[in-house]
Amino acid sequence: MVRFTAHRSVLNGIALLCGIAMTAGATVGAFAADPPEKWLPDSKQRFTELVSGWYARGDIGLRKQKIGSVDAPAPFAATEWSLDNTPSFGGGGGYKYKWFRMDATLDYASLADFRANTATTADYYTAKLDSFTLLANMYLDLGEWYGITPYVGAGVGMSNLRVHQYTNLSIIEPQDGVVDQSRWSFSWALTGGIAYQFASNLVLDVNYRYLNLGEAHSGPEPPAYTNRTYFRDITAQEVRIGLRLLLDGSAFDRLDGWLSLPYFGPRATPPHRGAFYLEG
Repeated sequence: MVRFTAHRSVLNGIALLCGIAMTAGATVGAFAADPPEKWLPDSKQRFTELVSGWYARGDIGLRKQKIGSVDAPAPFAATEWSLDNTPSFGGGGGYKYKWFRMDATLDYASLADFRANTATTADYYTAKLDSFTLLANMYLDLGEWYGITPYVGAGVGMSNLRVHQYTNLSIIEPQDGVVDQSRWSFSWALTGGIAYQFASNLVLDVNYRYLNLGEAHSGPEPPAYTNRTYFRDITAQEVRIGLRLLLDGSAFDRLDGWLSLPYFGPRATPPHRGAFYLEG
C-alpha cells in the first residue's frame, strides 16, 4: 500500500509539472504573437486633465440679496428694509490655458421687491430693483479629483442697477412723478465651484458667487424734485449652475459630441482637440 501511494504521488507530480509546462508554453506563444508593448498586464491609468482652448458659457442661478443701508429723505428715516431673492441668468465666453481660465460674463437679475419701514409705518418706501452685471473674471483650477475639478476665482467690472415703481408715502404728488432711474457702479465678485466634463465638449459647472453690486438710487422726488432715496452697498450671495461649451476641435468632433450620449466611465481618449494629459 505504501509503494502504491508513493507511485501515485509521483504520477500526480508529473501531471502537475506537465500542466505548468503547457501553461508556460502557451504564455510564451501568446507573448510571441503580441507586440512587446502588450506583454505587460493592463493596469488602470489615471490622467490629470489640462484642457486648453476657447469656450462659451451659460448660467442660471438664485440670488440672496441684501442692502447695506438706505438713505431716505428727512425726516422719514428708514429703520429696517429688505430686498427679495431673485433668479439670475447669464452668459459669456473665455479662454482656458491648463489650470488657468479667464472669461467675460454678462448677467441679468430679474426684478426684486424692496420694502422699507420707518419708526411708525410699515412699507413706507417700496420699489422694484433689477440689474445687469458685466465682469472680467479669472479662475484657478485646483486639480482633478475623481473627474471633478474644484476651482476658485475673482472678477471685477460694472453693474447697472435700475429702480422701478418707487413709492414714498410722504409724497403728496402722484407717485408716477418719480421716474425710473438707473445707475452704473463698480462691482466685484469672488467665486468657488466645481466642474465636471460629462461629454466630449460639455462641462457642468456648479458654483457659489459673492457679488458686490455697488449702489442705486431713486429718481428725483416731488414736490421739489431735489431729494432721492439711496440704496447703498447692495450685495448678493448666489448659487449658480451652468454649462461650458468647449469650442476647440473640428466641426466633426463637435457634432460627434453633440450627438453622443454622455459617458460616465473612465476616459480612454482626450475629450477634444487641444487637450493635454499627464500620466500619474
